[in-house]
Amino acid sequence: MGRGGTRPYHLSIAWNDEFSTLETFLRHLPACLNPGGRVAVLIFHSGEDRRVKKAFAAGWREGLYAEIAQEVIRPTAAERHANPRSTPAKLRWARKTAACATPPPRPRAAGV
Repeated sequence: MGRGGTRPYHLSIAWNDEFSTLETFLRHLPACLNPGGRVAVLIFHSGEDRRVKKAFAAGWREGLYAEIAQEVIRPTAAERHANPRSTPAKLRWARKTAACATPPPRPRAAGV
């Protein structure tokens, strides 16, 4: 079977402005977590993965996250066999710094 099911997914992302929503979520995420709190994000698209990976890495460099996933967690062969829809899934996680005063996210300029 080819990649025939990907086109509707790409249209859904564009139509629903999902990347913008994800970026907003990732920008506000550190302020929503308690010190030492953990977050896991389940990803189904490479564009989502790239955004989550970069946001977690930037948060780690800024001292917002004490730990981030170095590698994605993927479903096992048994999981993929039991649930073929899990095949593209990836999991990334981060843990907020224990003592971190998170400033509120800066507003973005219109059209940026």
